[in-house]
Amino acid sequence: MWKICSCVRAGPHLPRRLVCDPVRVLVWHGFLLGGTGSNVYNARLCAAFARQGHEISLISQEPHAKSLQFIDAIGHPDGLEVLREPVRVTHWKPDVGGLLPVYVADRYEGVEARTYLEVSDEEIETYLARNVEAVRAICERQPPDVALGNHLVMGPVVLARALPESVPYAVKIHGSALEYVVKRDPDRFLPYAREGLAWARTVLVGSRHTGESLWEAMGDPELPERTRLGPPGVDVEEFRPRRRASPRLRTRSSMSRRARSSRRSAVTPARPRRRCGSSIHGTATWSSWGS
Repeated sequence: MWKICSCVRAGPHLPRRLVCDPVRVLVWHGFLLGGTGSNVYNARLCAAFARQGHEISLISQEPHAKSLQFIDAIGHPDGLEVLREPVRVTHWKPDVGGLLPVYVADRYEGVEARTYLEVSDEEIETYLARNVEAVRAICERQPPDVALGNHLVMGPVVLARALPESVPYAVKIHGSALEYVVKRDPDRFLPYAREGLAWARTVLVGSRHTGESLWEAMGDPELPERTRLGPPGVDVEEFRPRRRASPRLRTRSSMSRRARSSRRSAVTPARPRRRCGSSIHGTATWSSWGS
């Protein structure tokens, strides 16, 4: 049932040319591009797509898109503001009317952020209509070959209503919309989730827990067959092993630490340390941090 895939690896529900040939990808993410998991995910994903030669239309509410090095152009209703060549990633910021529905209460620059549970039905429909209109306009200017909608609501339903039938799309489930919105008020939000997933070719999850939670909430027996497991990756440019010191430097460092420890013990009486399972209070062992 589970098949491991990457976001750009072809599978039975995605066009195989997504891997082989450059394509135009539309990515809908209704929030910022830094600070939280899904924000960072979309920023790094689009940067990775660009390095592979694809062209991306990235839709978000990031107010400082010009400062991000992987964004090459800013989309406006009257044209593109090119920041650098070649243009691989174009950022679009739809006008949502000053109200941004969110999953967890937080502050956002320049907009009023309220949780979905606090937003009225009329406000949700207005928010949806504005995003659908924006995606349709972007598709006319930069027709995509494939698309990706983030979160269970409202990205998938925006794409379901806005994309031409010829454009397949995938959905990335991050968890917060599922757990904090759809599950807490299924009468209001489950219809949006079902509409969005109904036309999705593939549903991407980062863990088995998220997949099983999604299946239980949606109650669709065919959904597991369209679900693909892809654990989040690691940016190897930022997270890399530290260079090992030479044996002589390691010996000097070890001798220095022992000398400092001896001086402290000469003036400070040793305190007994209580053991608790595999860890020692006051110190961190391999088993306590690595389990």
